[in-house]
Amino acid sequence: MGAGLPDPDEERVLQLPSGVPVTRNIRTAYASDQPVEVMDTVSHGEVVSYRFEIELYRGLGRSW
Repeated sequence: MGAGLPDPDEERVLQLPSGVPVTRNIRTAYASDQPVEVMDTVSHGEVVSYRFEIELYRGLGRSW
């Protein structure tokens, strides 16, 4: 996750005035150890908020 200024296409698509920041969230979903989905979300940085809830399961063959 990060924040910054949008490129011209993002400004146009999101209908942002010049100088308004955006947030970018890139998420990869896995099934076993294989990536099955990548989501790249760009949002208006002044009006978005995020909430994360992450559940970790032990015994799935991962060592964290």
